[in-house]
Amino acid sequence: MPSVNYVELIGHLGRSAELKYTQNNVAVANFSIATSDRWQDKSSGEWQEKTEWHNVKVWGPAAERCAKLEKGNLVRVIGSIDSHKYTGKDGAEKVAYEIKASSVMSFEKKPAESEKKFTPPPMAPAAAADDDDSSLPF
Repeated sequence: MPSVNYVELIGHLGRSAELKYTQNNVAVANFSIATSDRWQDKSSGEWQEKTEWHNVKVWGPAAERCAKLEKGNLVRVIGSIDSHKYTGKDGAEKVAYEIKASSVMSFEKKPAESEKKFTPPPMAPAAAADDDDSSLPF
């Protein structure tokens, strides 16, 4: 049976996207997102929450678009899980996991023209009123 390495996450950026370029001038963006899961404990009835942090790497033109993402933005990331081994400061071999994104979509909307805050034009000063009450309708 074939296997599938697919991940889809929706979460908030923990830090703004960092854009770099390789020696071959290929764009690479890195950022992290947090996803949270909430549930009610069956025995105590208290609400529990667990937050997971995911490191995301995006390549090419999509990376350049991700450079606009800022800390706190809500995004949807589609891609695959990638792992790489490294040696830690303690000399032990470790494994790091990251999401190799093929698609990133931001849910941050920019206000449309009709949604922009309306600021009325300044009013001209009122003309000096005559002391003559004859023009009043009552």
